[in-house]
Amino acid sequence: ELEERICGSPVIDINLLERHTDYNGFKRHDNIIKWFWKLMREKYNEVERRKVLKFAWAASRLPVEANWGSTKFHIAAHNYADKLPRAETCFFTLKLPKTYESYEDMSANFLRGIENCEGAIDGD
Repeated sequence: ELEERICGSPVIDINLLERHTDYNGFKRHDNIIKWFWKLMREKYNEVERRKVLKFAWAASRLPVEANWGSTKFHIAAHNYADKLPRAETCFFTLKLPKTYESYEDMSANFLRGIENCEGAIDGD
């Protein structure tokens, strides 16, 4: 219990993350946002969820509900042609391309971007 209060839960609570998310350039009900949450809930296992979190925040755990304070996860739009996600770890910001054409397109390109960045981020 003490470890969880200090370090956060080792299990990524997607509902908790979604409750603490702001959107910039997207609306909550845009297809790309729906696809992102579907990936996180239905396709990705706990290891892949931690990769996403580490990519966006340089940490692999979320704070427990009581410790969020004013912290927000931000999902922002970008228009790079390569369809790969970007992140600003200091600001807990995930930048998603607005150019994903389908759930399958997003699924393939999003994880490719996350996995190709692995090893470049070491915040834990």
